[in-house]
Amino acid sequence: MHLHHTYDLSFRPSRYGDGLALGERVTIARIAMYEEPNSVALEATLTAKGWRYAFTNPFGWRLAPGRERSRDPLSLGELIASLESARVADGEDAWLMSPICGGFNLLPGDPPLAVQREHLRRATQFPVPASPLYPRLREWYADQHDAWLDRHLIECMELREQA
Repeated sequence: MHLHHTYDLSFRPSRYGDGLALGERVTIARIAMYEEPNSVALEATLTAKGWRYAFTNPFGWRLAPGRERSRDPLSLGELIASLESARVADGEDAWLMSPICGGFNLLPGDPPLAVQREHLRRATQFPVPASPLYPRLREWYADQHDAWLDRHLIECMELREQA
């Protein structure tokens, strides 16, 4: 997979917040879910042994982060791995960070690849995470979304050629 940028996945904030007492929590990332006005939040609670992670959300979804505890704040790579392994345990049992692509078909004829790609982008909804503690998180996911679009578009074009 080709990413547009280079990322330091070992980046780790020195702390999640100043002056937190045991039991206090702080939001470390928010994920805008598709076209919903609300977001899912990943929160860290300070414990005697470090940090405990949990999701909060307005949808009533049962969610568990991929990583439930850590001694120190998560690195960018650990945060991404935790988000990527989080599942929605209600109903469809889906990955939290999965894109939703509804009713996409390649445009007829032979329009330029950029036109087909934009058509696919409009048909696809991606969860969009962001965090003031991890300034490159949103950009990393934007690159992942671009790579997903490229892979999906190539697959669609190959299927059309085989038909």
